Amino acid sequence: MSSYGMMSDTDIRDAIKNNEICITPFDVNDKLDKRLTPVGFNFSFSRFVVSVNQKIFFKIYEKNDERFFFLTPGDTAVALTKESIWVSKNIGGTFHSKVRYVALGLGHISTTLDPLWQGQLLISLNNPSKRKIKVIIAYYENGKWEESTFITLCMYRMGMAASKPSDNNTARLDTLYEIIKNTRLKTKNQQHVVGIVKKIMEFLASQKKNYLSDPDNMEKDDINTFINNHKALMGEWDKEYPKIQELNESIIFIHRLFKLLPKILIVLLIVILGVIAYCRLDVRDFISSVTVFASAILGAVIGILWGKKED
Repeated sequence: MSSYGMMSDTDIRDAIKNNEICITPFDVNDKLDKRLTPVGFNFSFSRFVVSVNQKIFFKIYEKNDERFFFLTPGDTAVALTKESIWVSKNIGGTFHSKVRYVALGLGHISTTLDPLWQGQLLISLNNPSKRKIKVIIAYYENGKWEESTFITLCMYRMGMAASKPSDNNTARLDTLYEIIKNTRLKTKNQQHVVGIVKKIMEFLASQKKNYLSDPDNMEKDDINTFINNHKALMGEWDKEYPKIQELNESIIFIHRLFKLLPKILIVLLIVILGVIAYCRLDVRDFISSVTVFASAILGAVIGILWGKKED
């Protein structure tokens, strides 16, 4: 039995072998897997990342052997991890940001893992800077896609077991659902995406009968059931992913159109006022010409400034 306190990679491997922790997908015998660090485990991105401000799934780009999305200033992304984890009643944890993401300008991540938690994790990433940040979620290497890790879980063995389990829903899909459901632009495609997430939630709820408890004699079959449940859930996500991205293209277009509409109207108003100023005089004199020229310059300046702000 490991001592109480912070768990090393050796402690974590032993706990996995003793059925006190389960992380999937992860091969405890793979000594080359860099996700397991001397002080914890690094979780990686799935493709399911949602904008808190826009209340839509981010568009995931594939370019130059990278998968990535752009996080705009002031926005927060909530991302589902690729991995699921279960811990016993004697183990909890804390999450910590990886330096390379904070160095890009993203805010620090600080949250906890309760004893008896099981399932995927929903992690938030905030952009407090004044510029758009490219967030790489995977890269293509050695003929396959490798997901980027972005958060470290440090685990601790407690002196006394927790008296109650975590009261949060597994994967926090209820939070994800509330974000995308409460959009102001309730288009047909947006509602379709909301329906897909609800369908995944219902699938997850149907697995509750197979959730792990914490008996003293946890069997390997129970762990295998947890692993198979994760595979089944990710299978459902992967099946729905093409639909989500297809619908998301039109949703993003509508969002951009509504965002640009006030700007377009103001520029048109400036042009119209310039034309009116030019046409209302019988004699096209110097003043009307200057008015038209000034209107055109003002419209161009507004367009350039807004364009820079969008970048």
